[in-house]
Amino acid sequence: MLLENLVAIQLFRIYGHDFDNGRVFFYHDGYEVDFYIPDDELAIQVSCSLRDEETRKRETEALQKLPHRLSCRRRLILTYDEEETISDKHGTIEVLPVWKWLLEVTQ
Repeated sequence: MLLENLVAIQLFRIYGHDFDNGRVFFYHDGYEVDFYIPDDELAIQVSCSLRDEETRKRETEALQKLPHRLSCRRRLILTYDEEETISDKHGTIEVLPVWKWLLEVTQ
């Protein structure tokens, strides 16, 4: 939960915050994604770890279903300390430690 709050605050810093959540969506259109940013076609899931197989499945399936409904140029899973690339029919899902993503978006 703390990681998700940290990501939300950073997204609001980057994209601004409006009362209708038009810039940063949460759980958009019934799809279980933590954040979707339409302007950048960016979907983000936040999970402390993907080591548990059930958690990994839940987080990746959400990002695999989303491109059927919304355009996604980039799909991310932000974790505490894990990093990898997951390939699927829509391209790649990047798994990054949240600290690395924070450094990337603040440059």
